[in-house]
Amino acid sequence: MTFYGYLFAVGFSAILSWGAWVIVVTHVDPTDAGAVGFLVFYLSLWFALTGTVALAGIGLRRLVQKEEDVVAQTVASFRQGVLVSLLVIVSLLLQSMHALTWWNLSLFIAGLALLEYFFAGTHTTKV
Repeated sequence: MTFYGYLFAVGFSAILSWGAWVIVVTHVDPTDAGAVGFLVFYLSLWFALTGTVALAGIGLRRLVQKEEDVVAQTVASFRQGVLVSLLVIVSLLLQSMHALTWWNLSLFIAGLALLEYFFAGTHTTKV
């Protein structure tokens, strides 16, 4: 797959995911939805956020680091998109359970930062 093909696929998927999320928000009653409704809500939001943050990360990296390897930039952007989306989803889940506190969130952010540090330090791209 070419770089522009990847951008198109991720962008199209993100648009579809945002559309699915909007449909869930506007048409699903949370009191009647049960577990399936919440699962669809969080999954569609996660996919939408991941695609959007990954595309934004690729765009920013291409502006700032023009000489860098595009594959390494894409991998890092996607990985960070997944982690940022996970942060948002877990924060929303904790908030819905009335368990979101500053120290819970701080520990989770620290864990994600350590995970990113590990993956950024061990990742080597050979194409």
